[in-house]
Amino acid sequence: MVIRFVSLLVVPVLVFCGCAKREDLATRLAEERRVVEAKVPPSPVEFREAAMHGDAATVLQMIQRGVDVNALDERGRSALQLSSFDGFDEVVKLLLDAGADTKHVDTQGRTALMFAATGPHLDAVKLLIDAGSPIDAVDKEEQFTALMFAAAEGQLEVVEALLRADANPNTRDVDGESALDFAASNGHQSVVSLLETVVEQKP
Repeated sequence: MVIRFVSLLVVPVLVFCGCAKREDLATRLAEERRVVEAKVPPSPVEFREAAMHGDAATVLQMIQRGVDVNALDERGRSALQLSSFDGFDEVVKLLLDAGADTKHVDTQGRTALMFAATGPHLDAVKLLIDAGSPIDAVDKEEQFTALMFAAAEGQLEVVEALLRADANPNTRDVDGESALDFAASNGHQSVVSLLETVVEQKP
């Protein structure tokens, strides 16, 4: 009876020891995996994908691992441009703090500010303006400005922010149309009213 009792004690101890060894091994393997991953250069493609989807945690991790924040895709677009398009201001701030180029243009000649101005992305627009993004840059194809993009989409707050940053409302595209024309042709009356006032002040 004593022997049987002792054997019942020994078995759980052995099982427990085996589990502990497996946990130690799993911990070591996980740590080795982290070390290996830390040595592998981050993928610019995955970095841009994370920025485009607003994945701030992954973007920050890759920045800390030394990714090239200005790496471009086949259309010349940077992570800053891709995140700006959907107004992911947390990602935009991370990229700007990491030295993303606000003056870069894609193959169409469009800046991150132009990308942001197409939507209701006031915070991203403000971040880009404060970081020195060129306010009156024009694209290569139609000579559109950020103000024109915002006016065409009826983004009143963005238009206001751009005007406060001294965007020129009198700039015209290749067809001779201004931001005011874009707002009017798309039925954005509040933007039209604002631009009419500013244009009168800047003949």
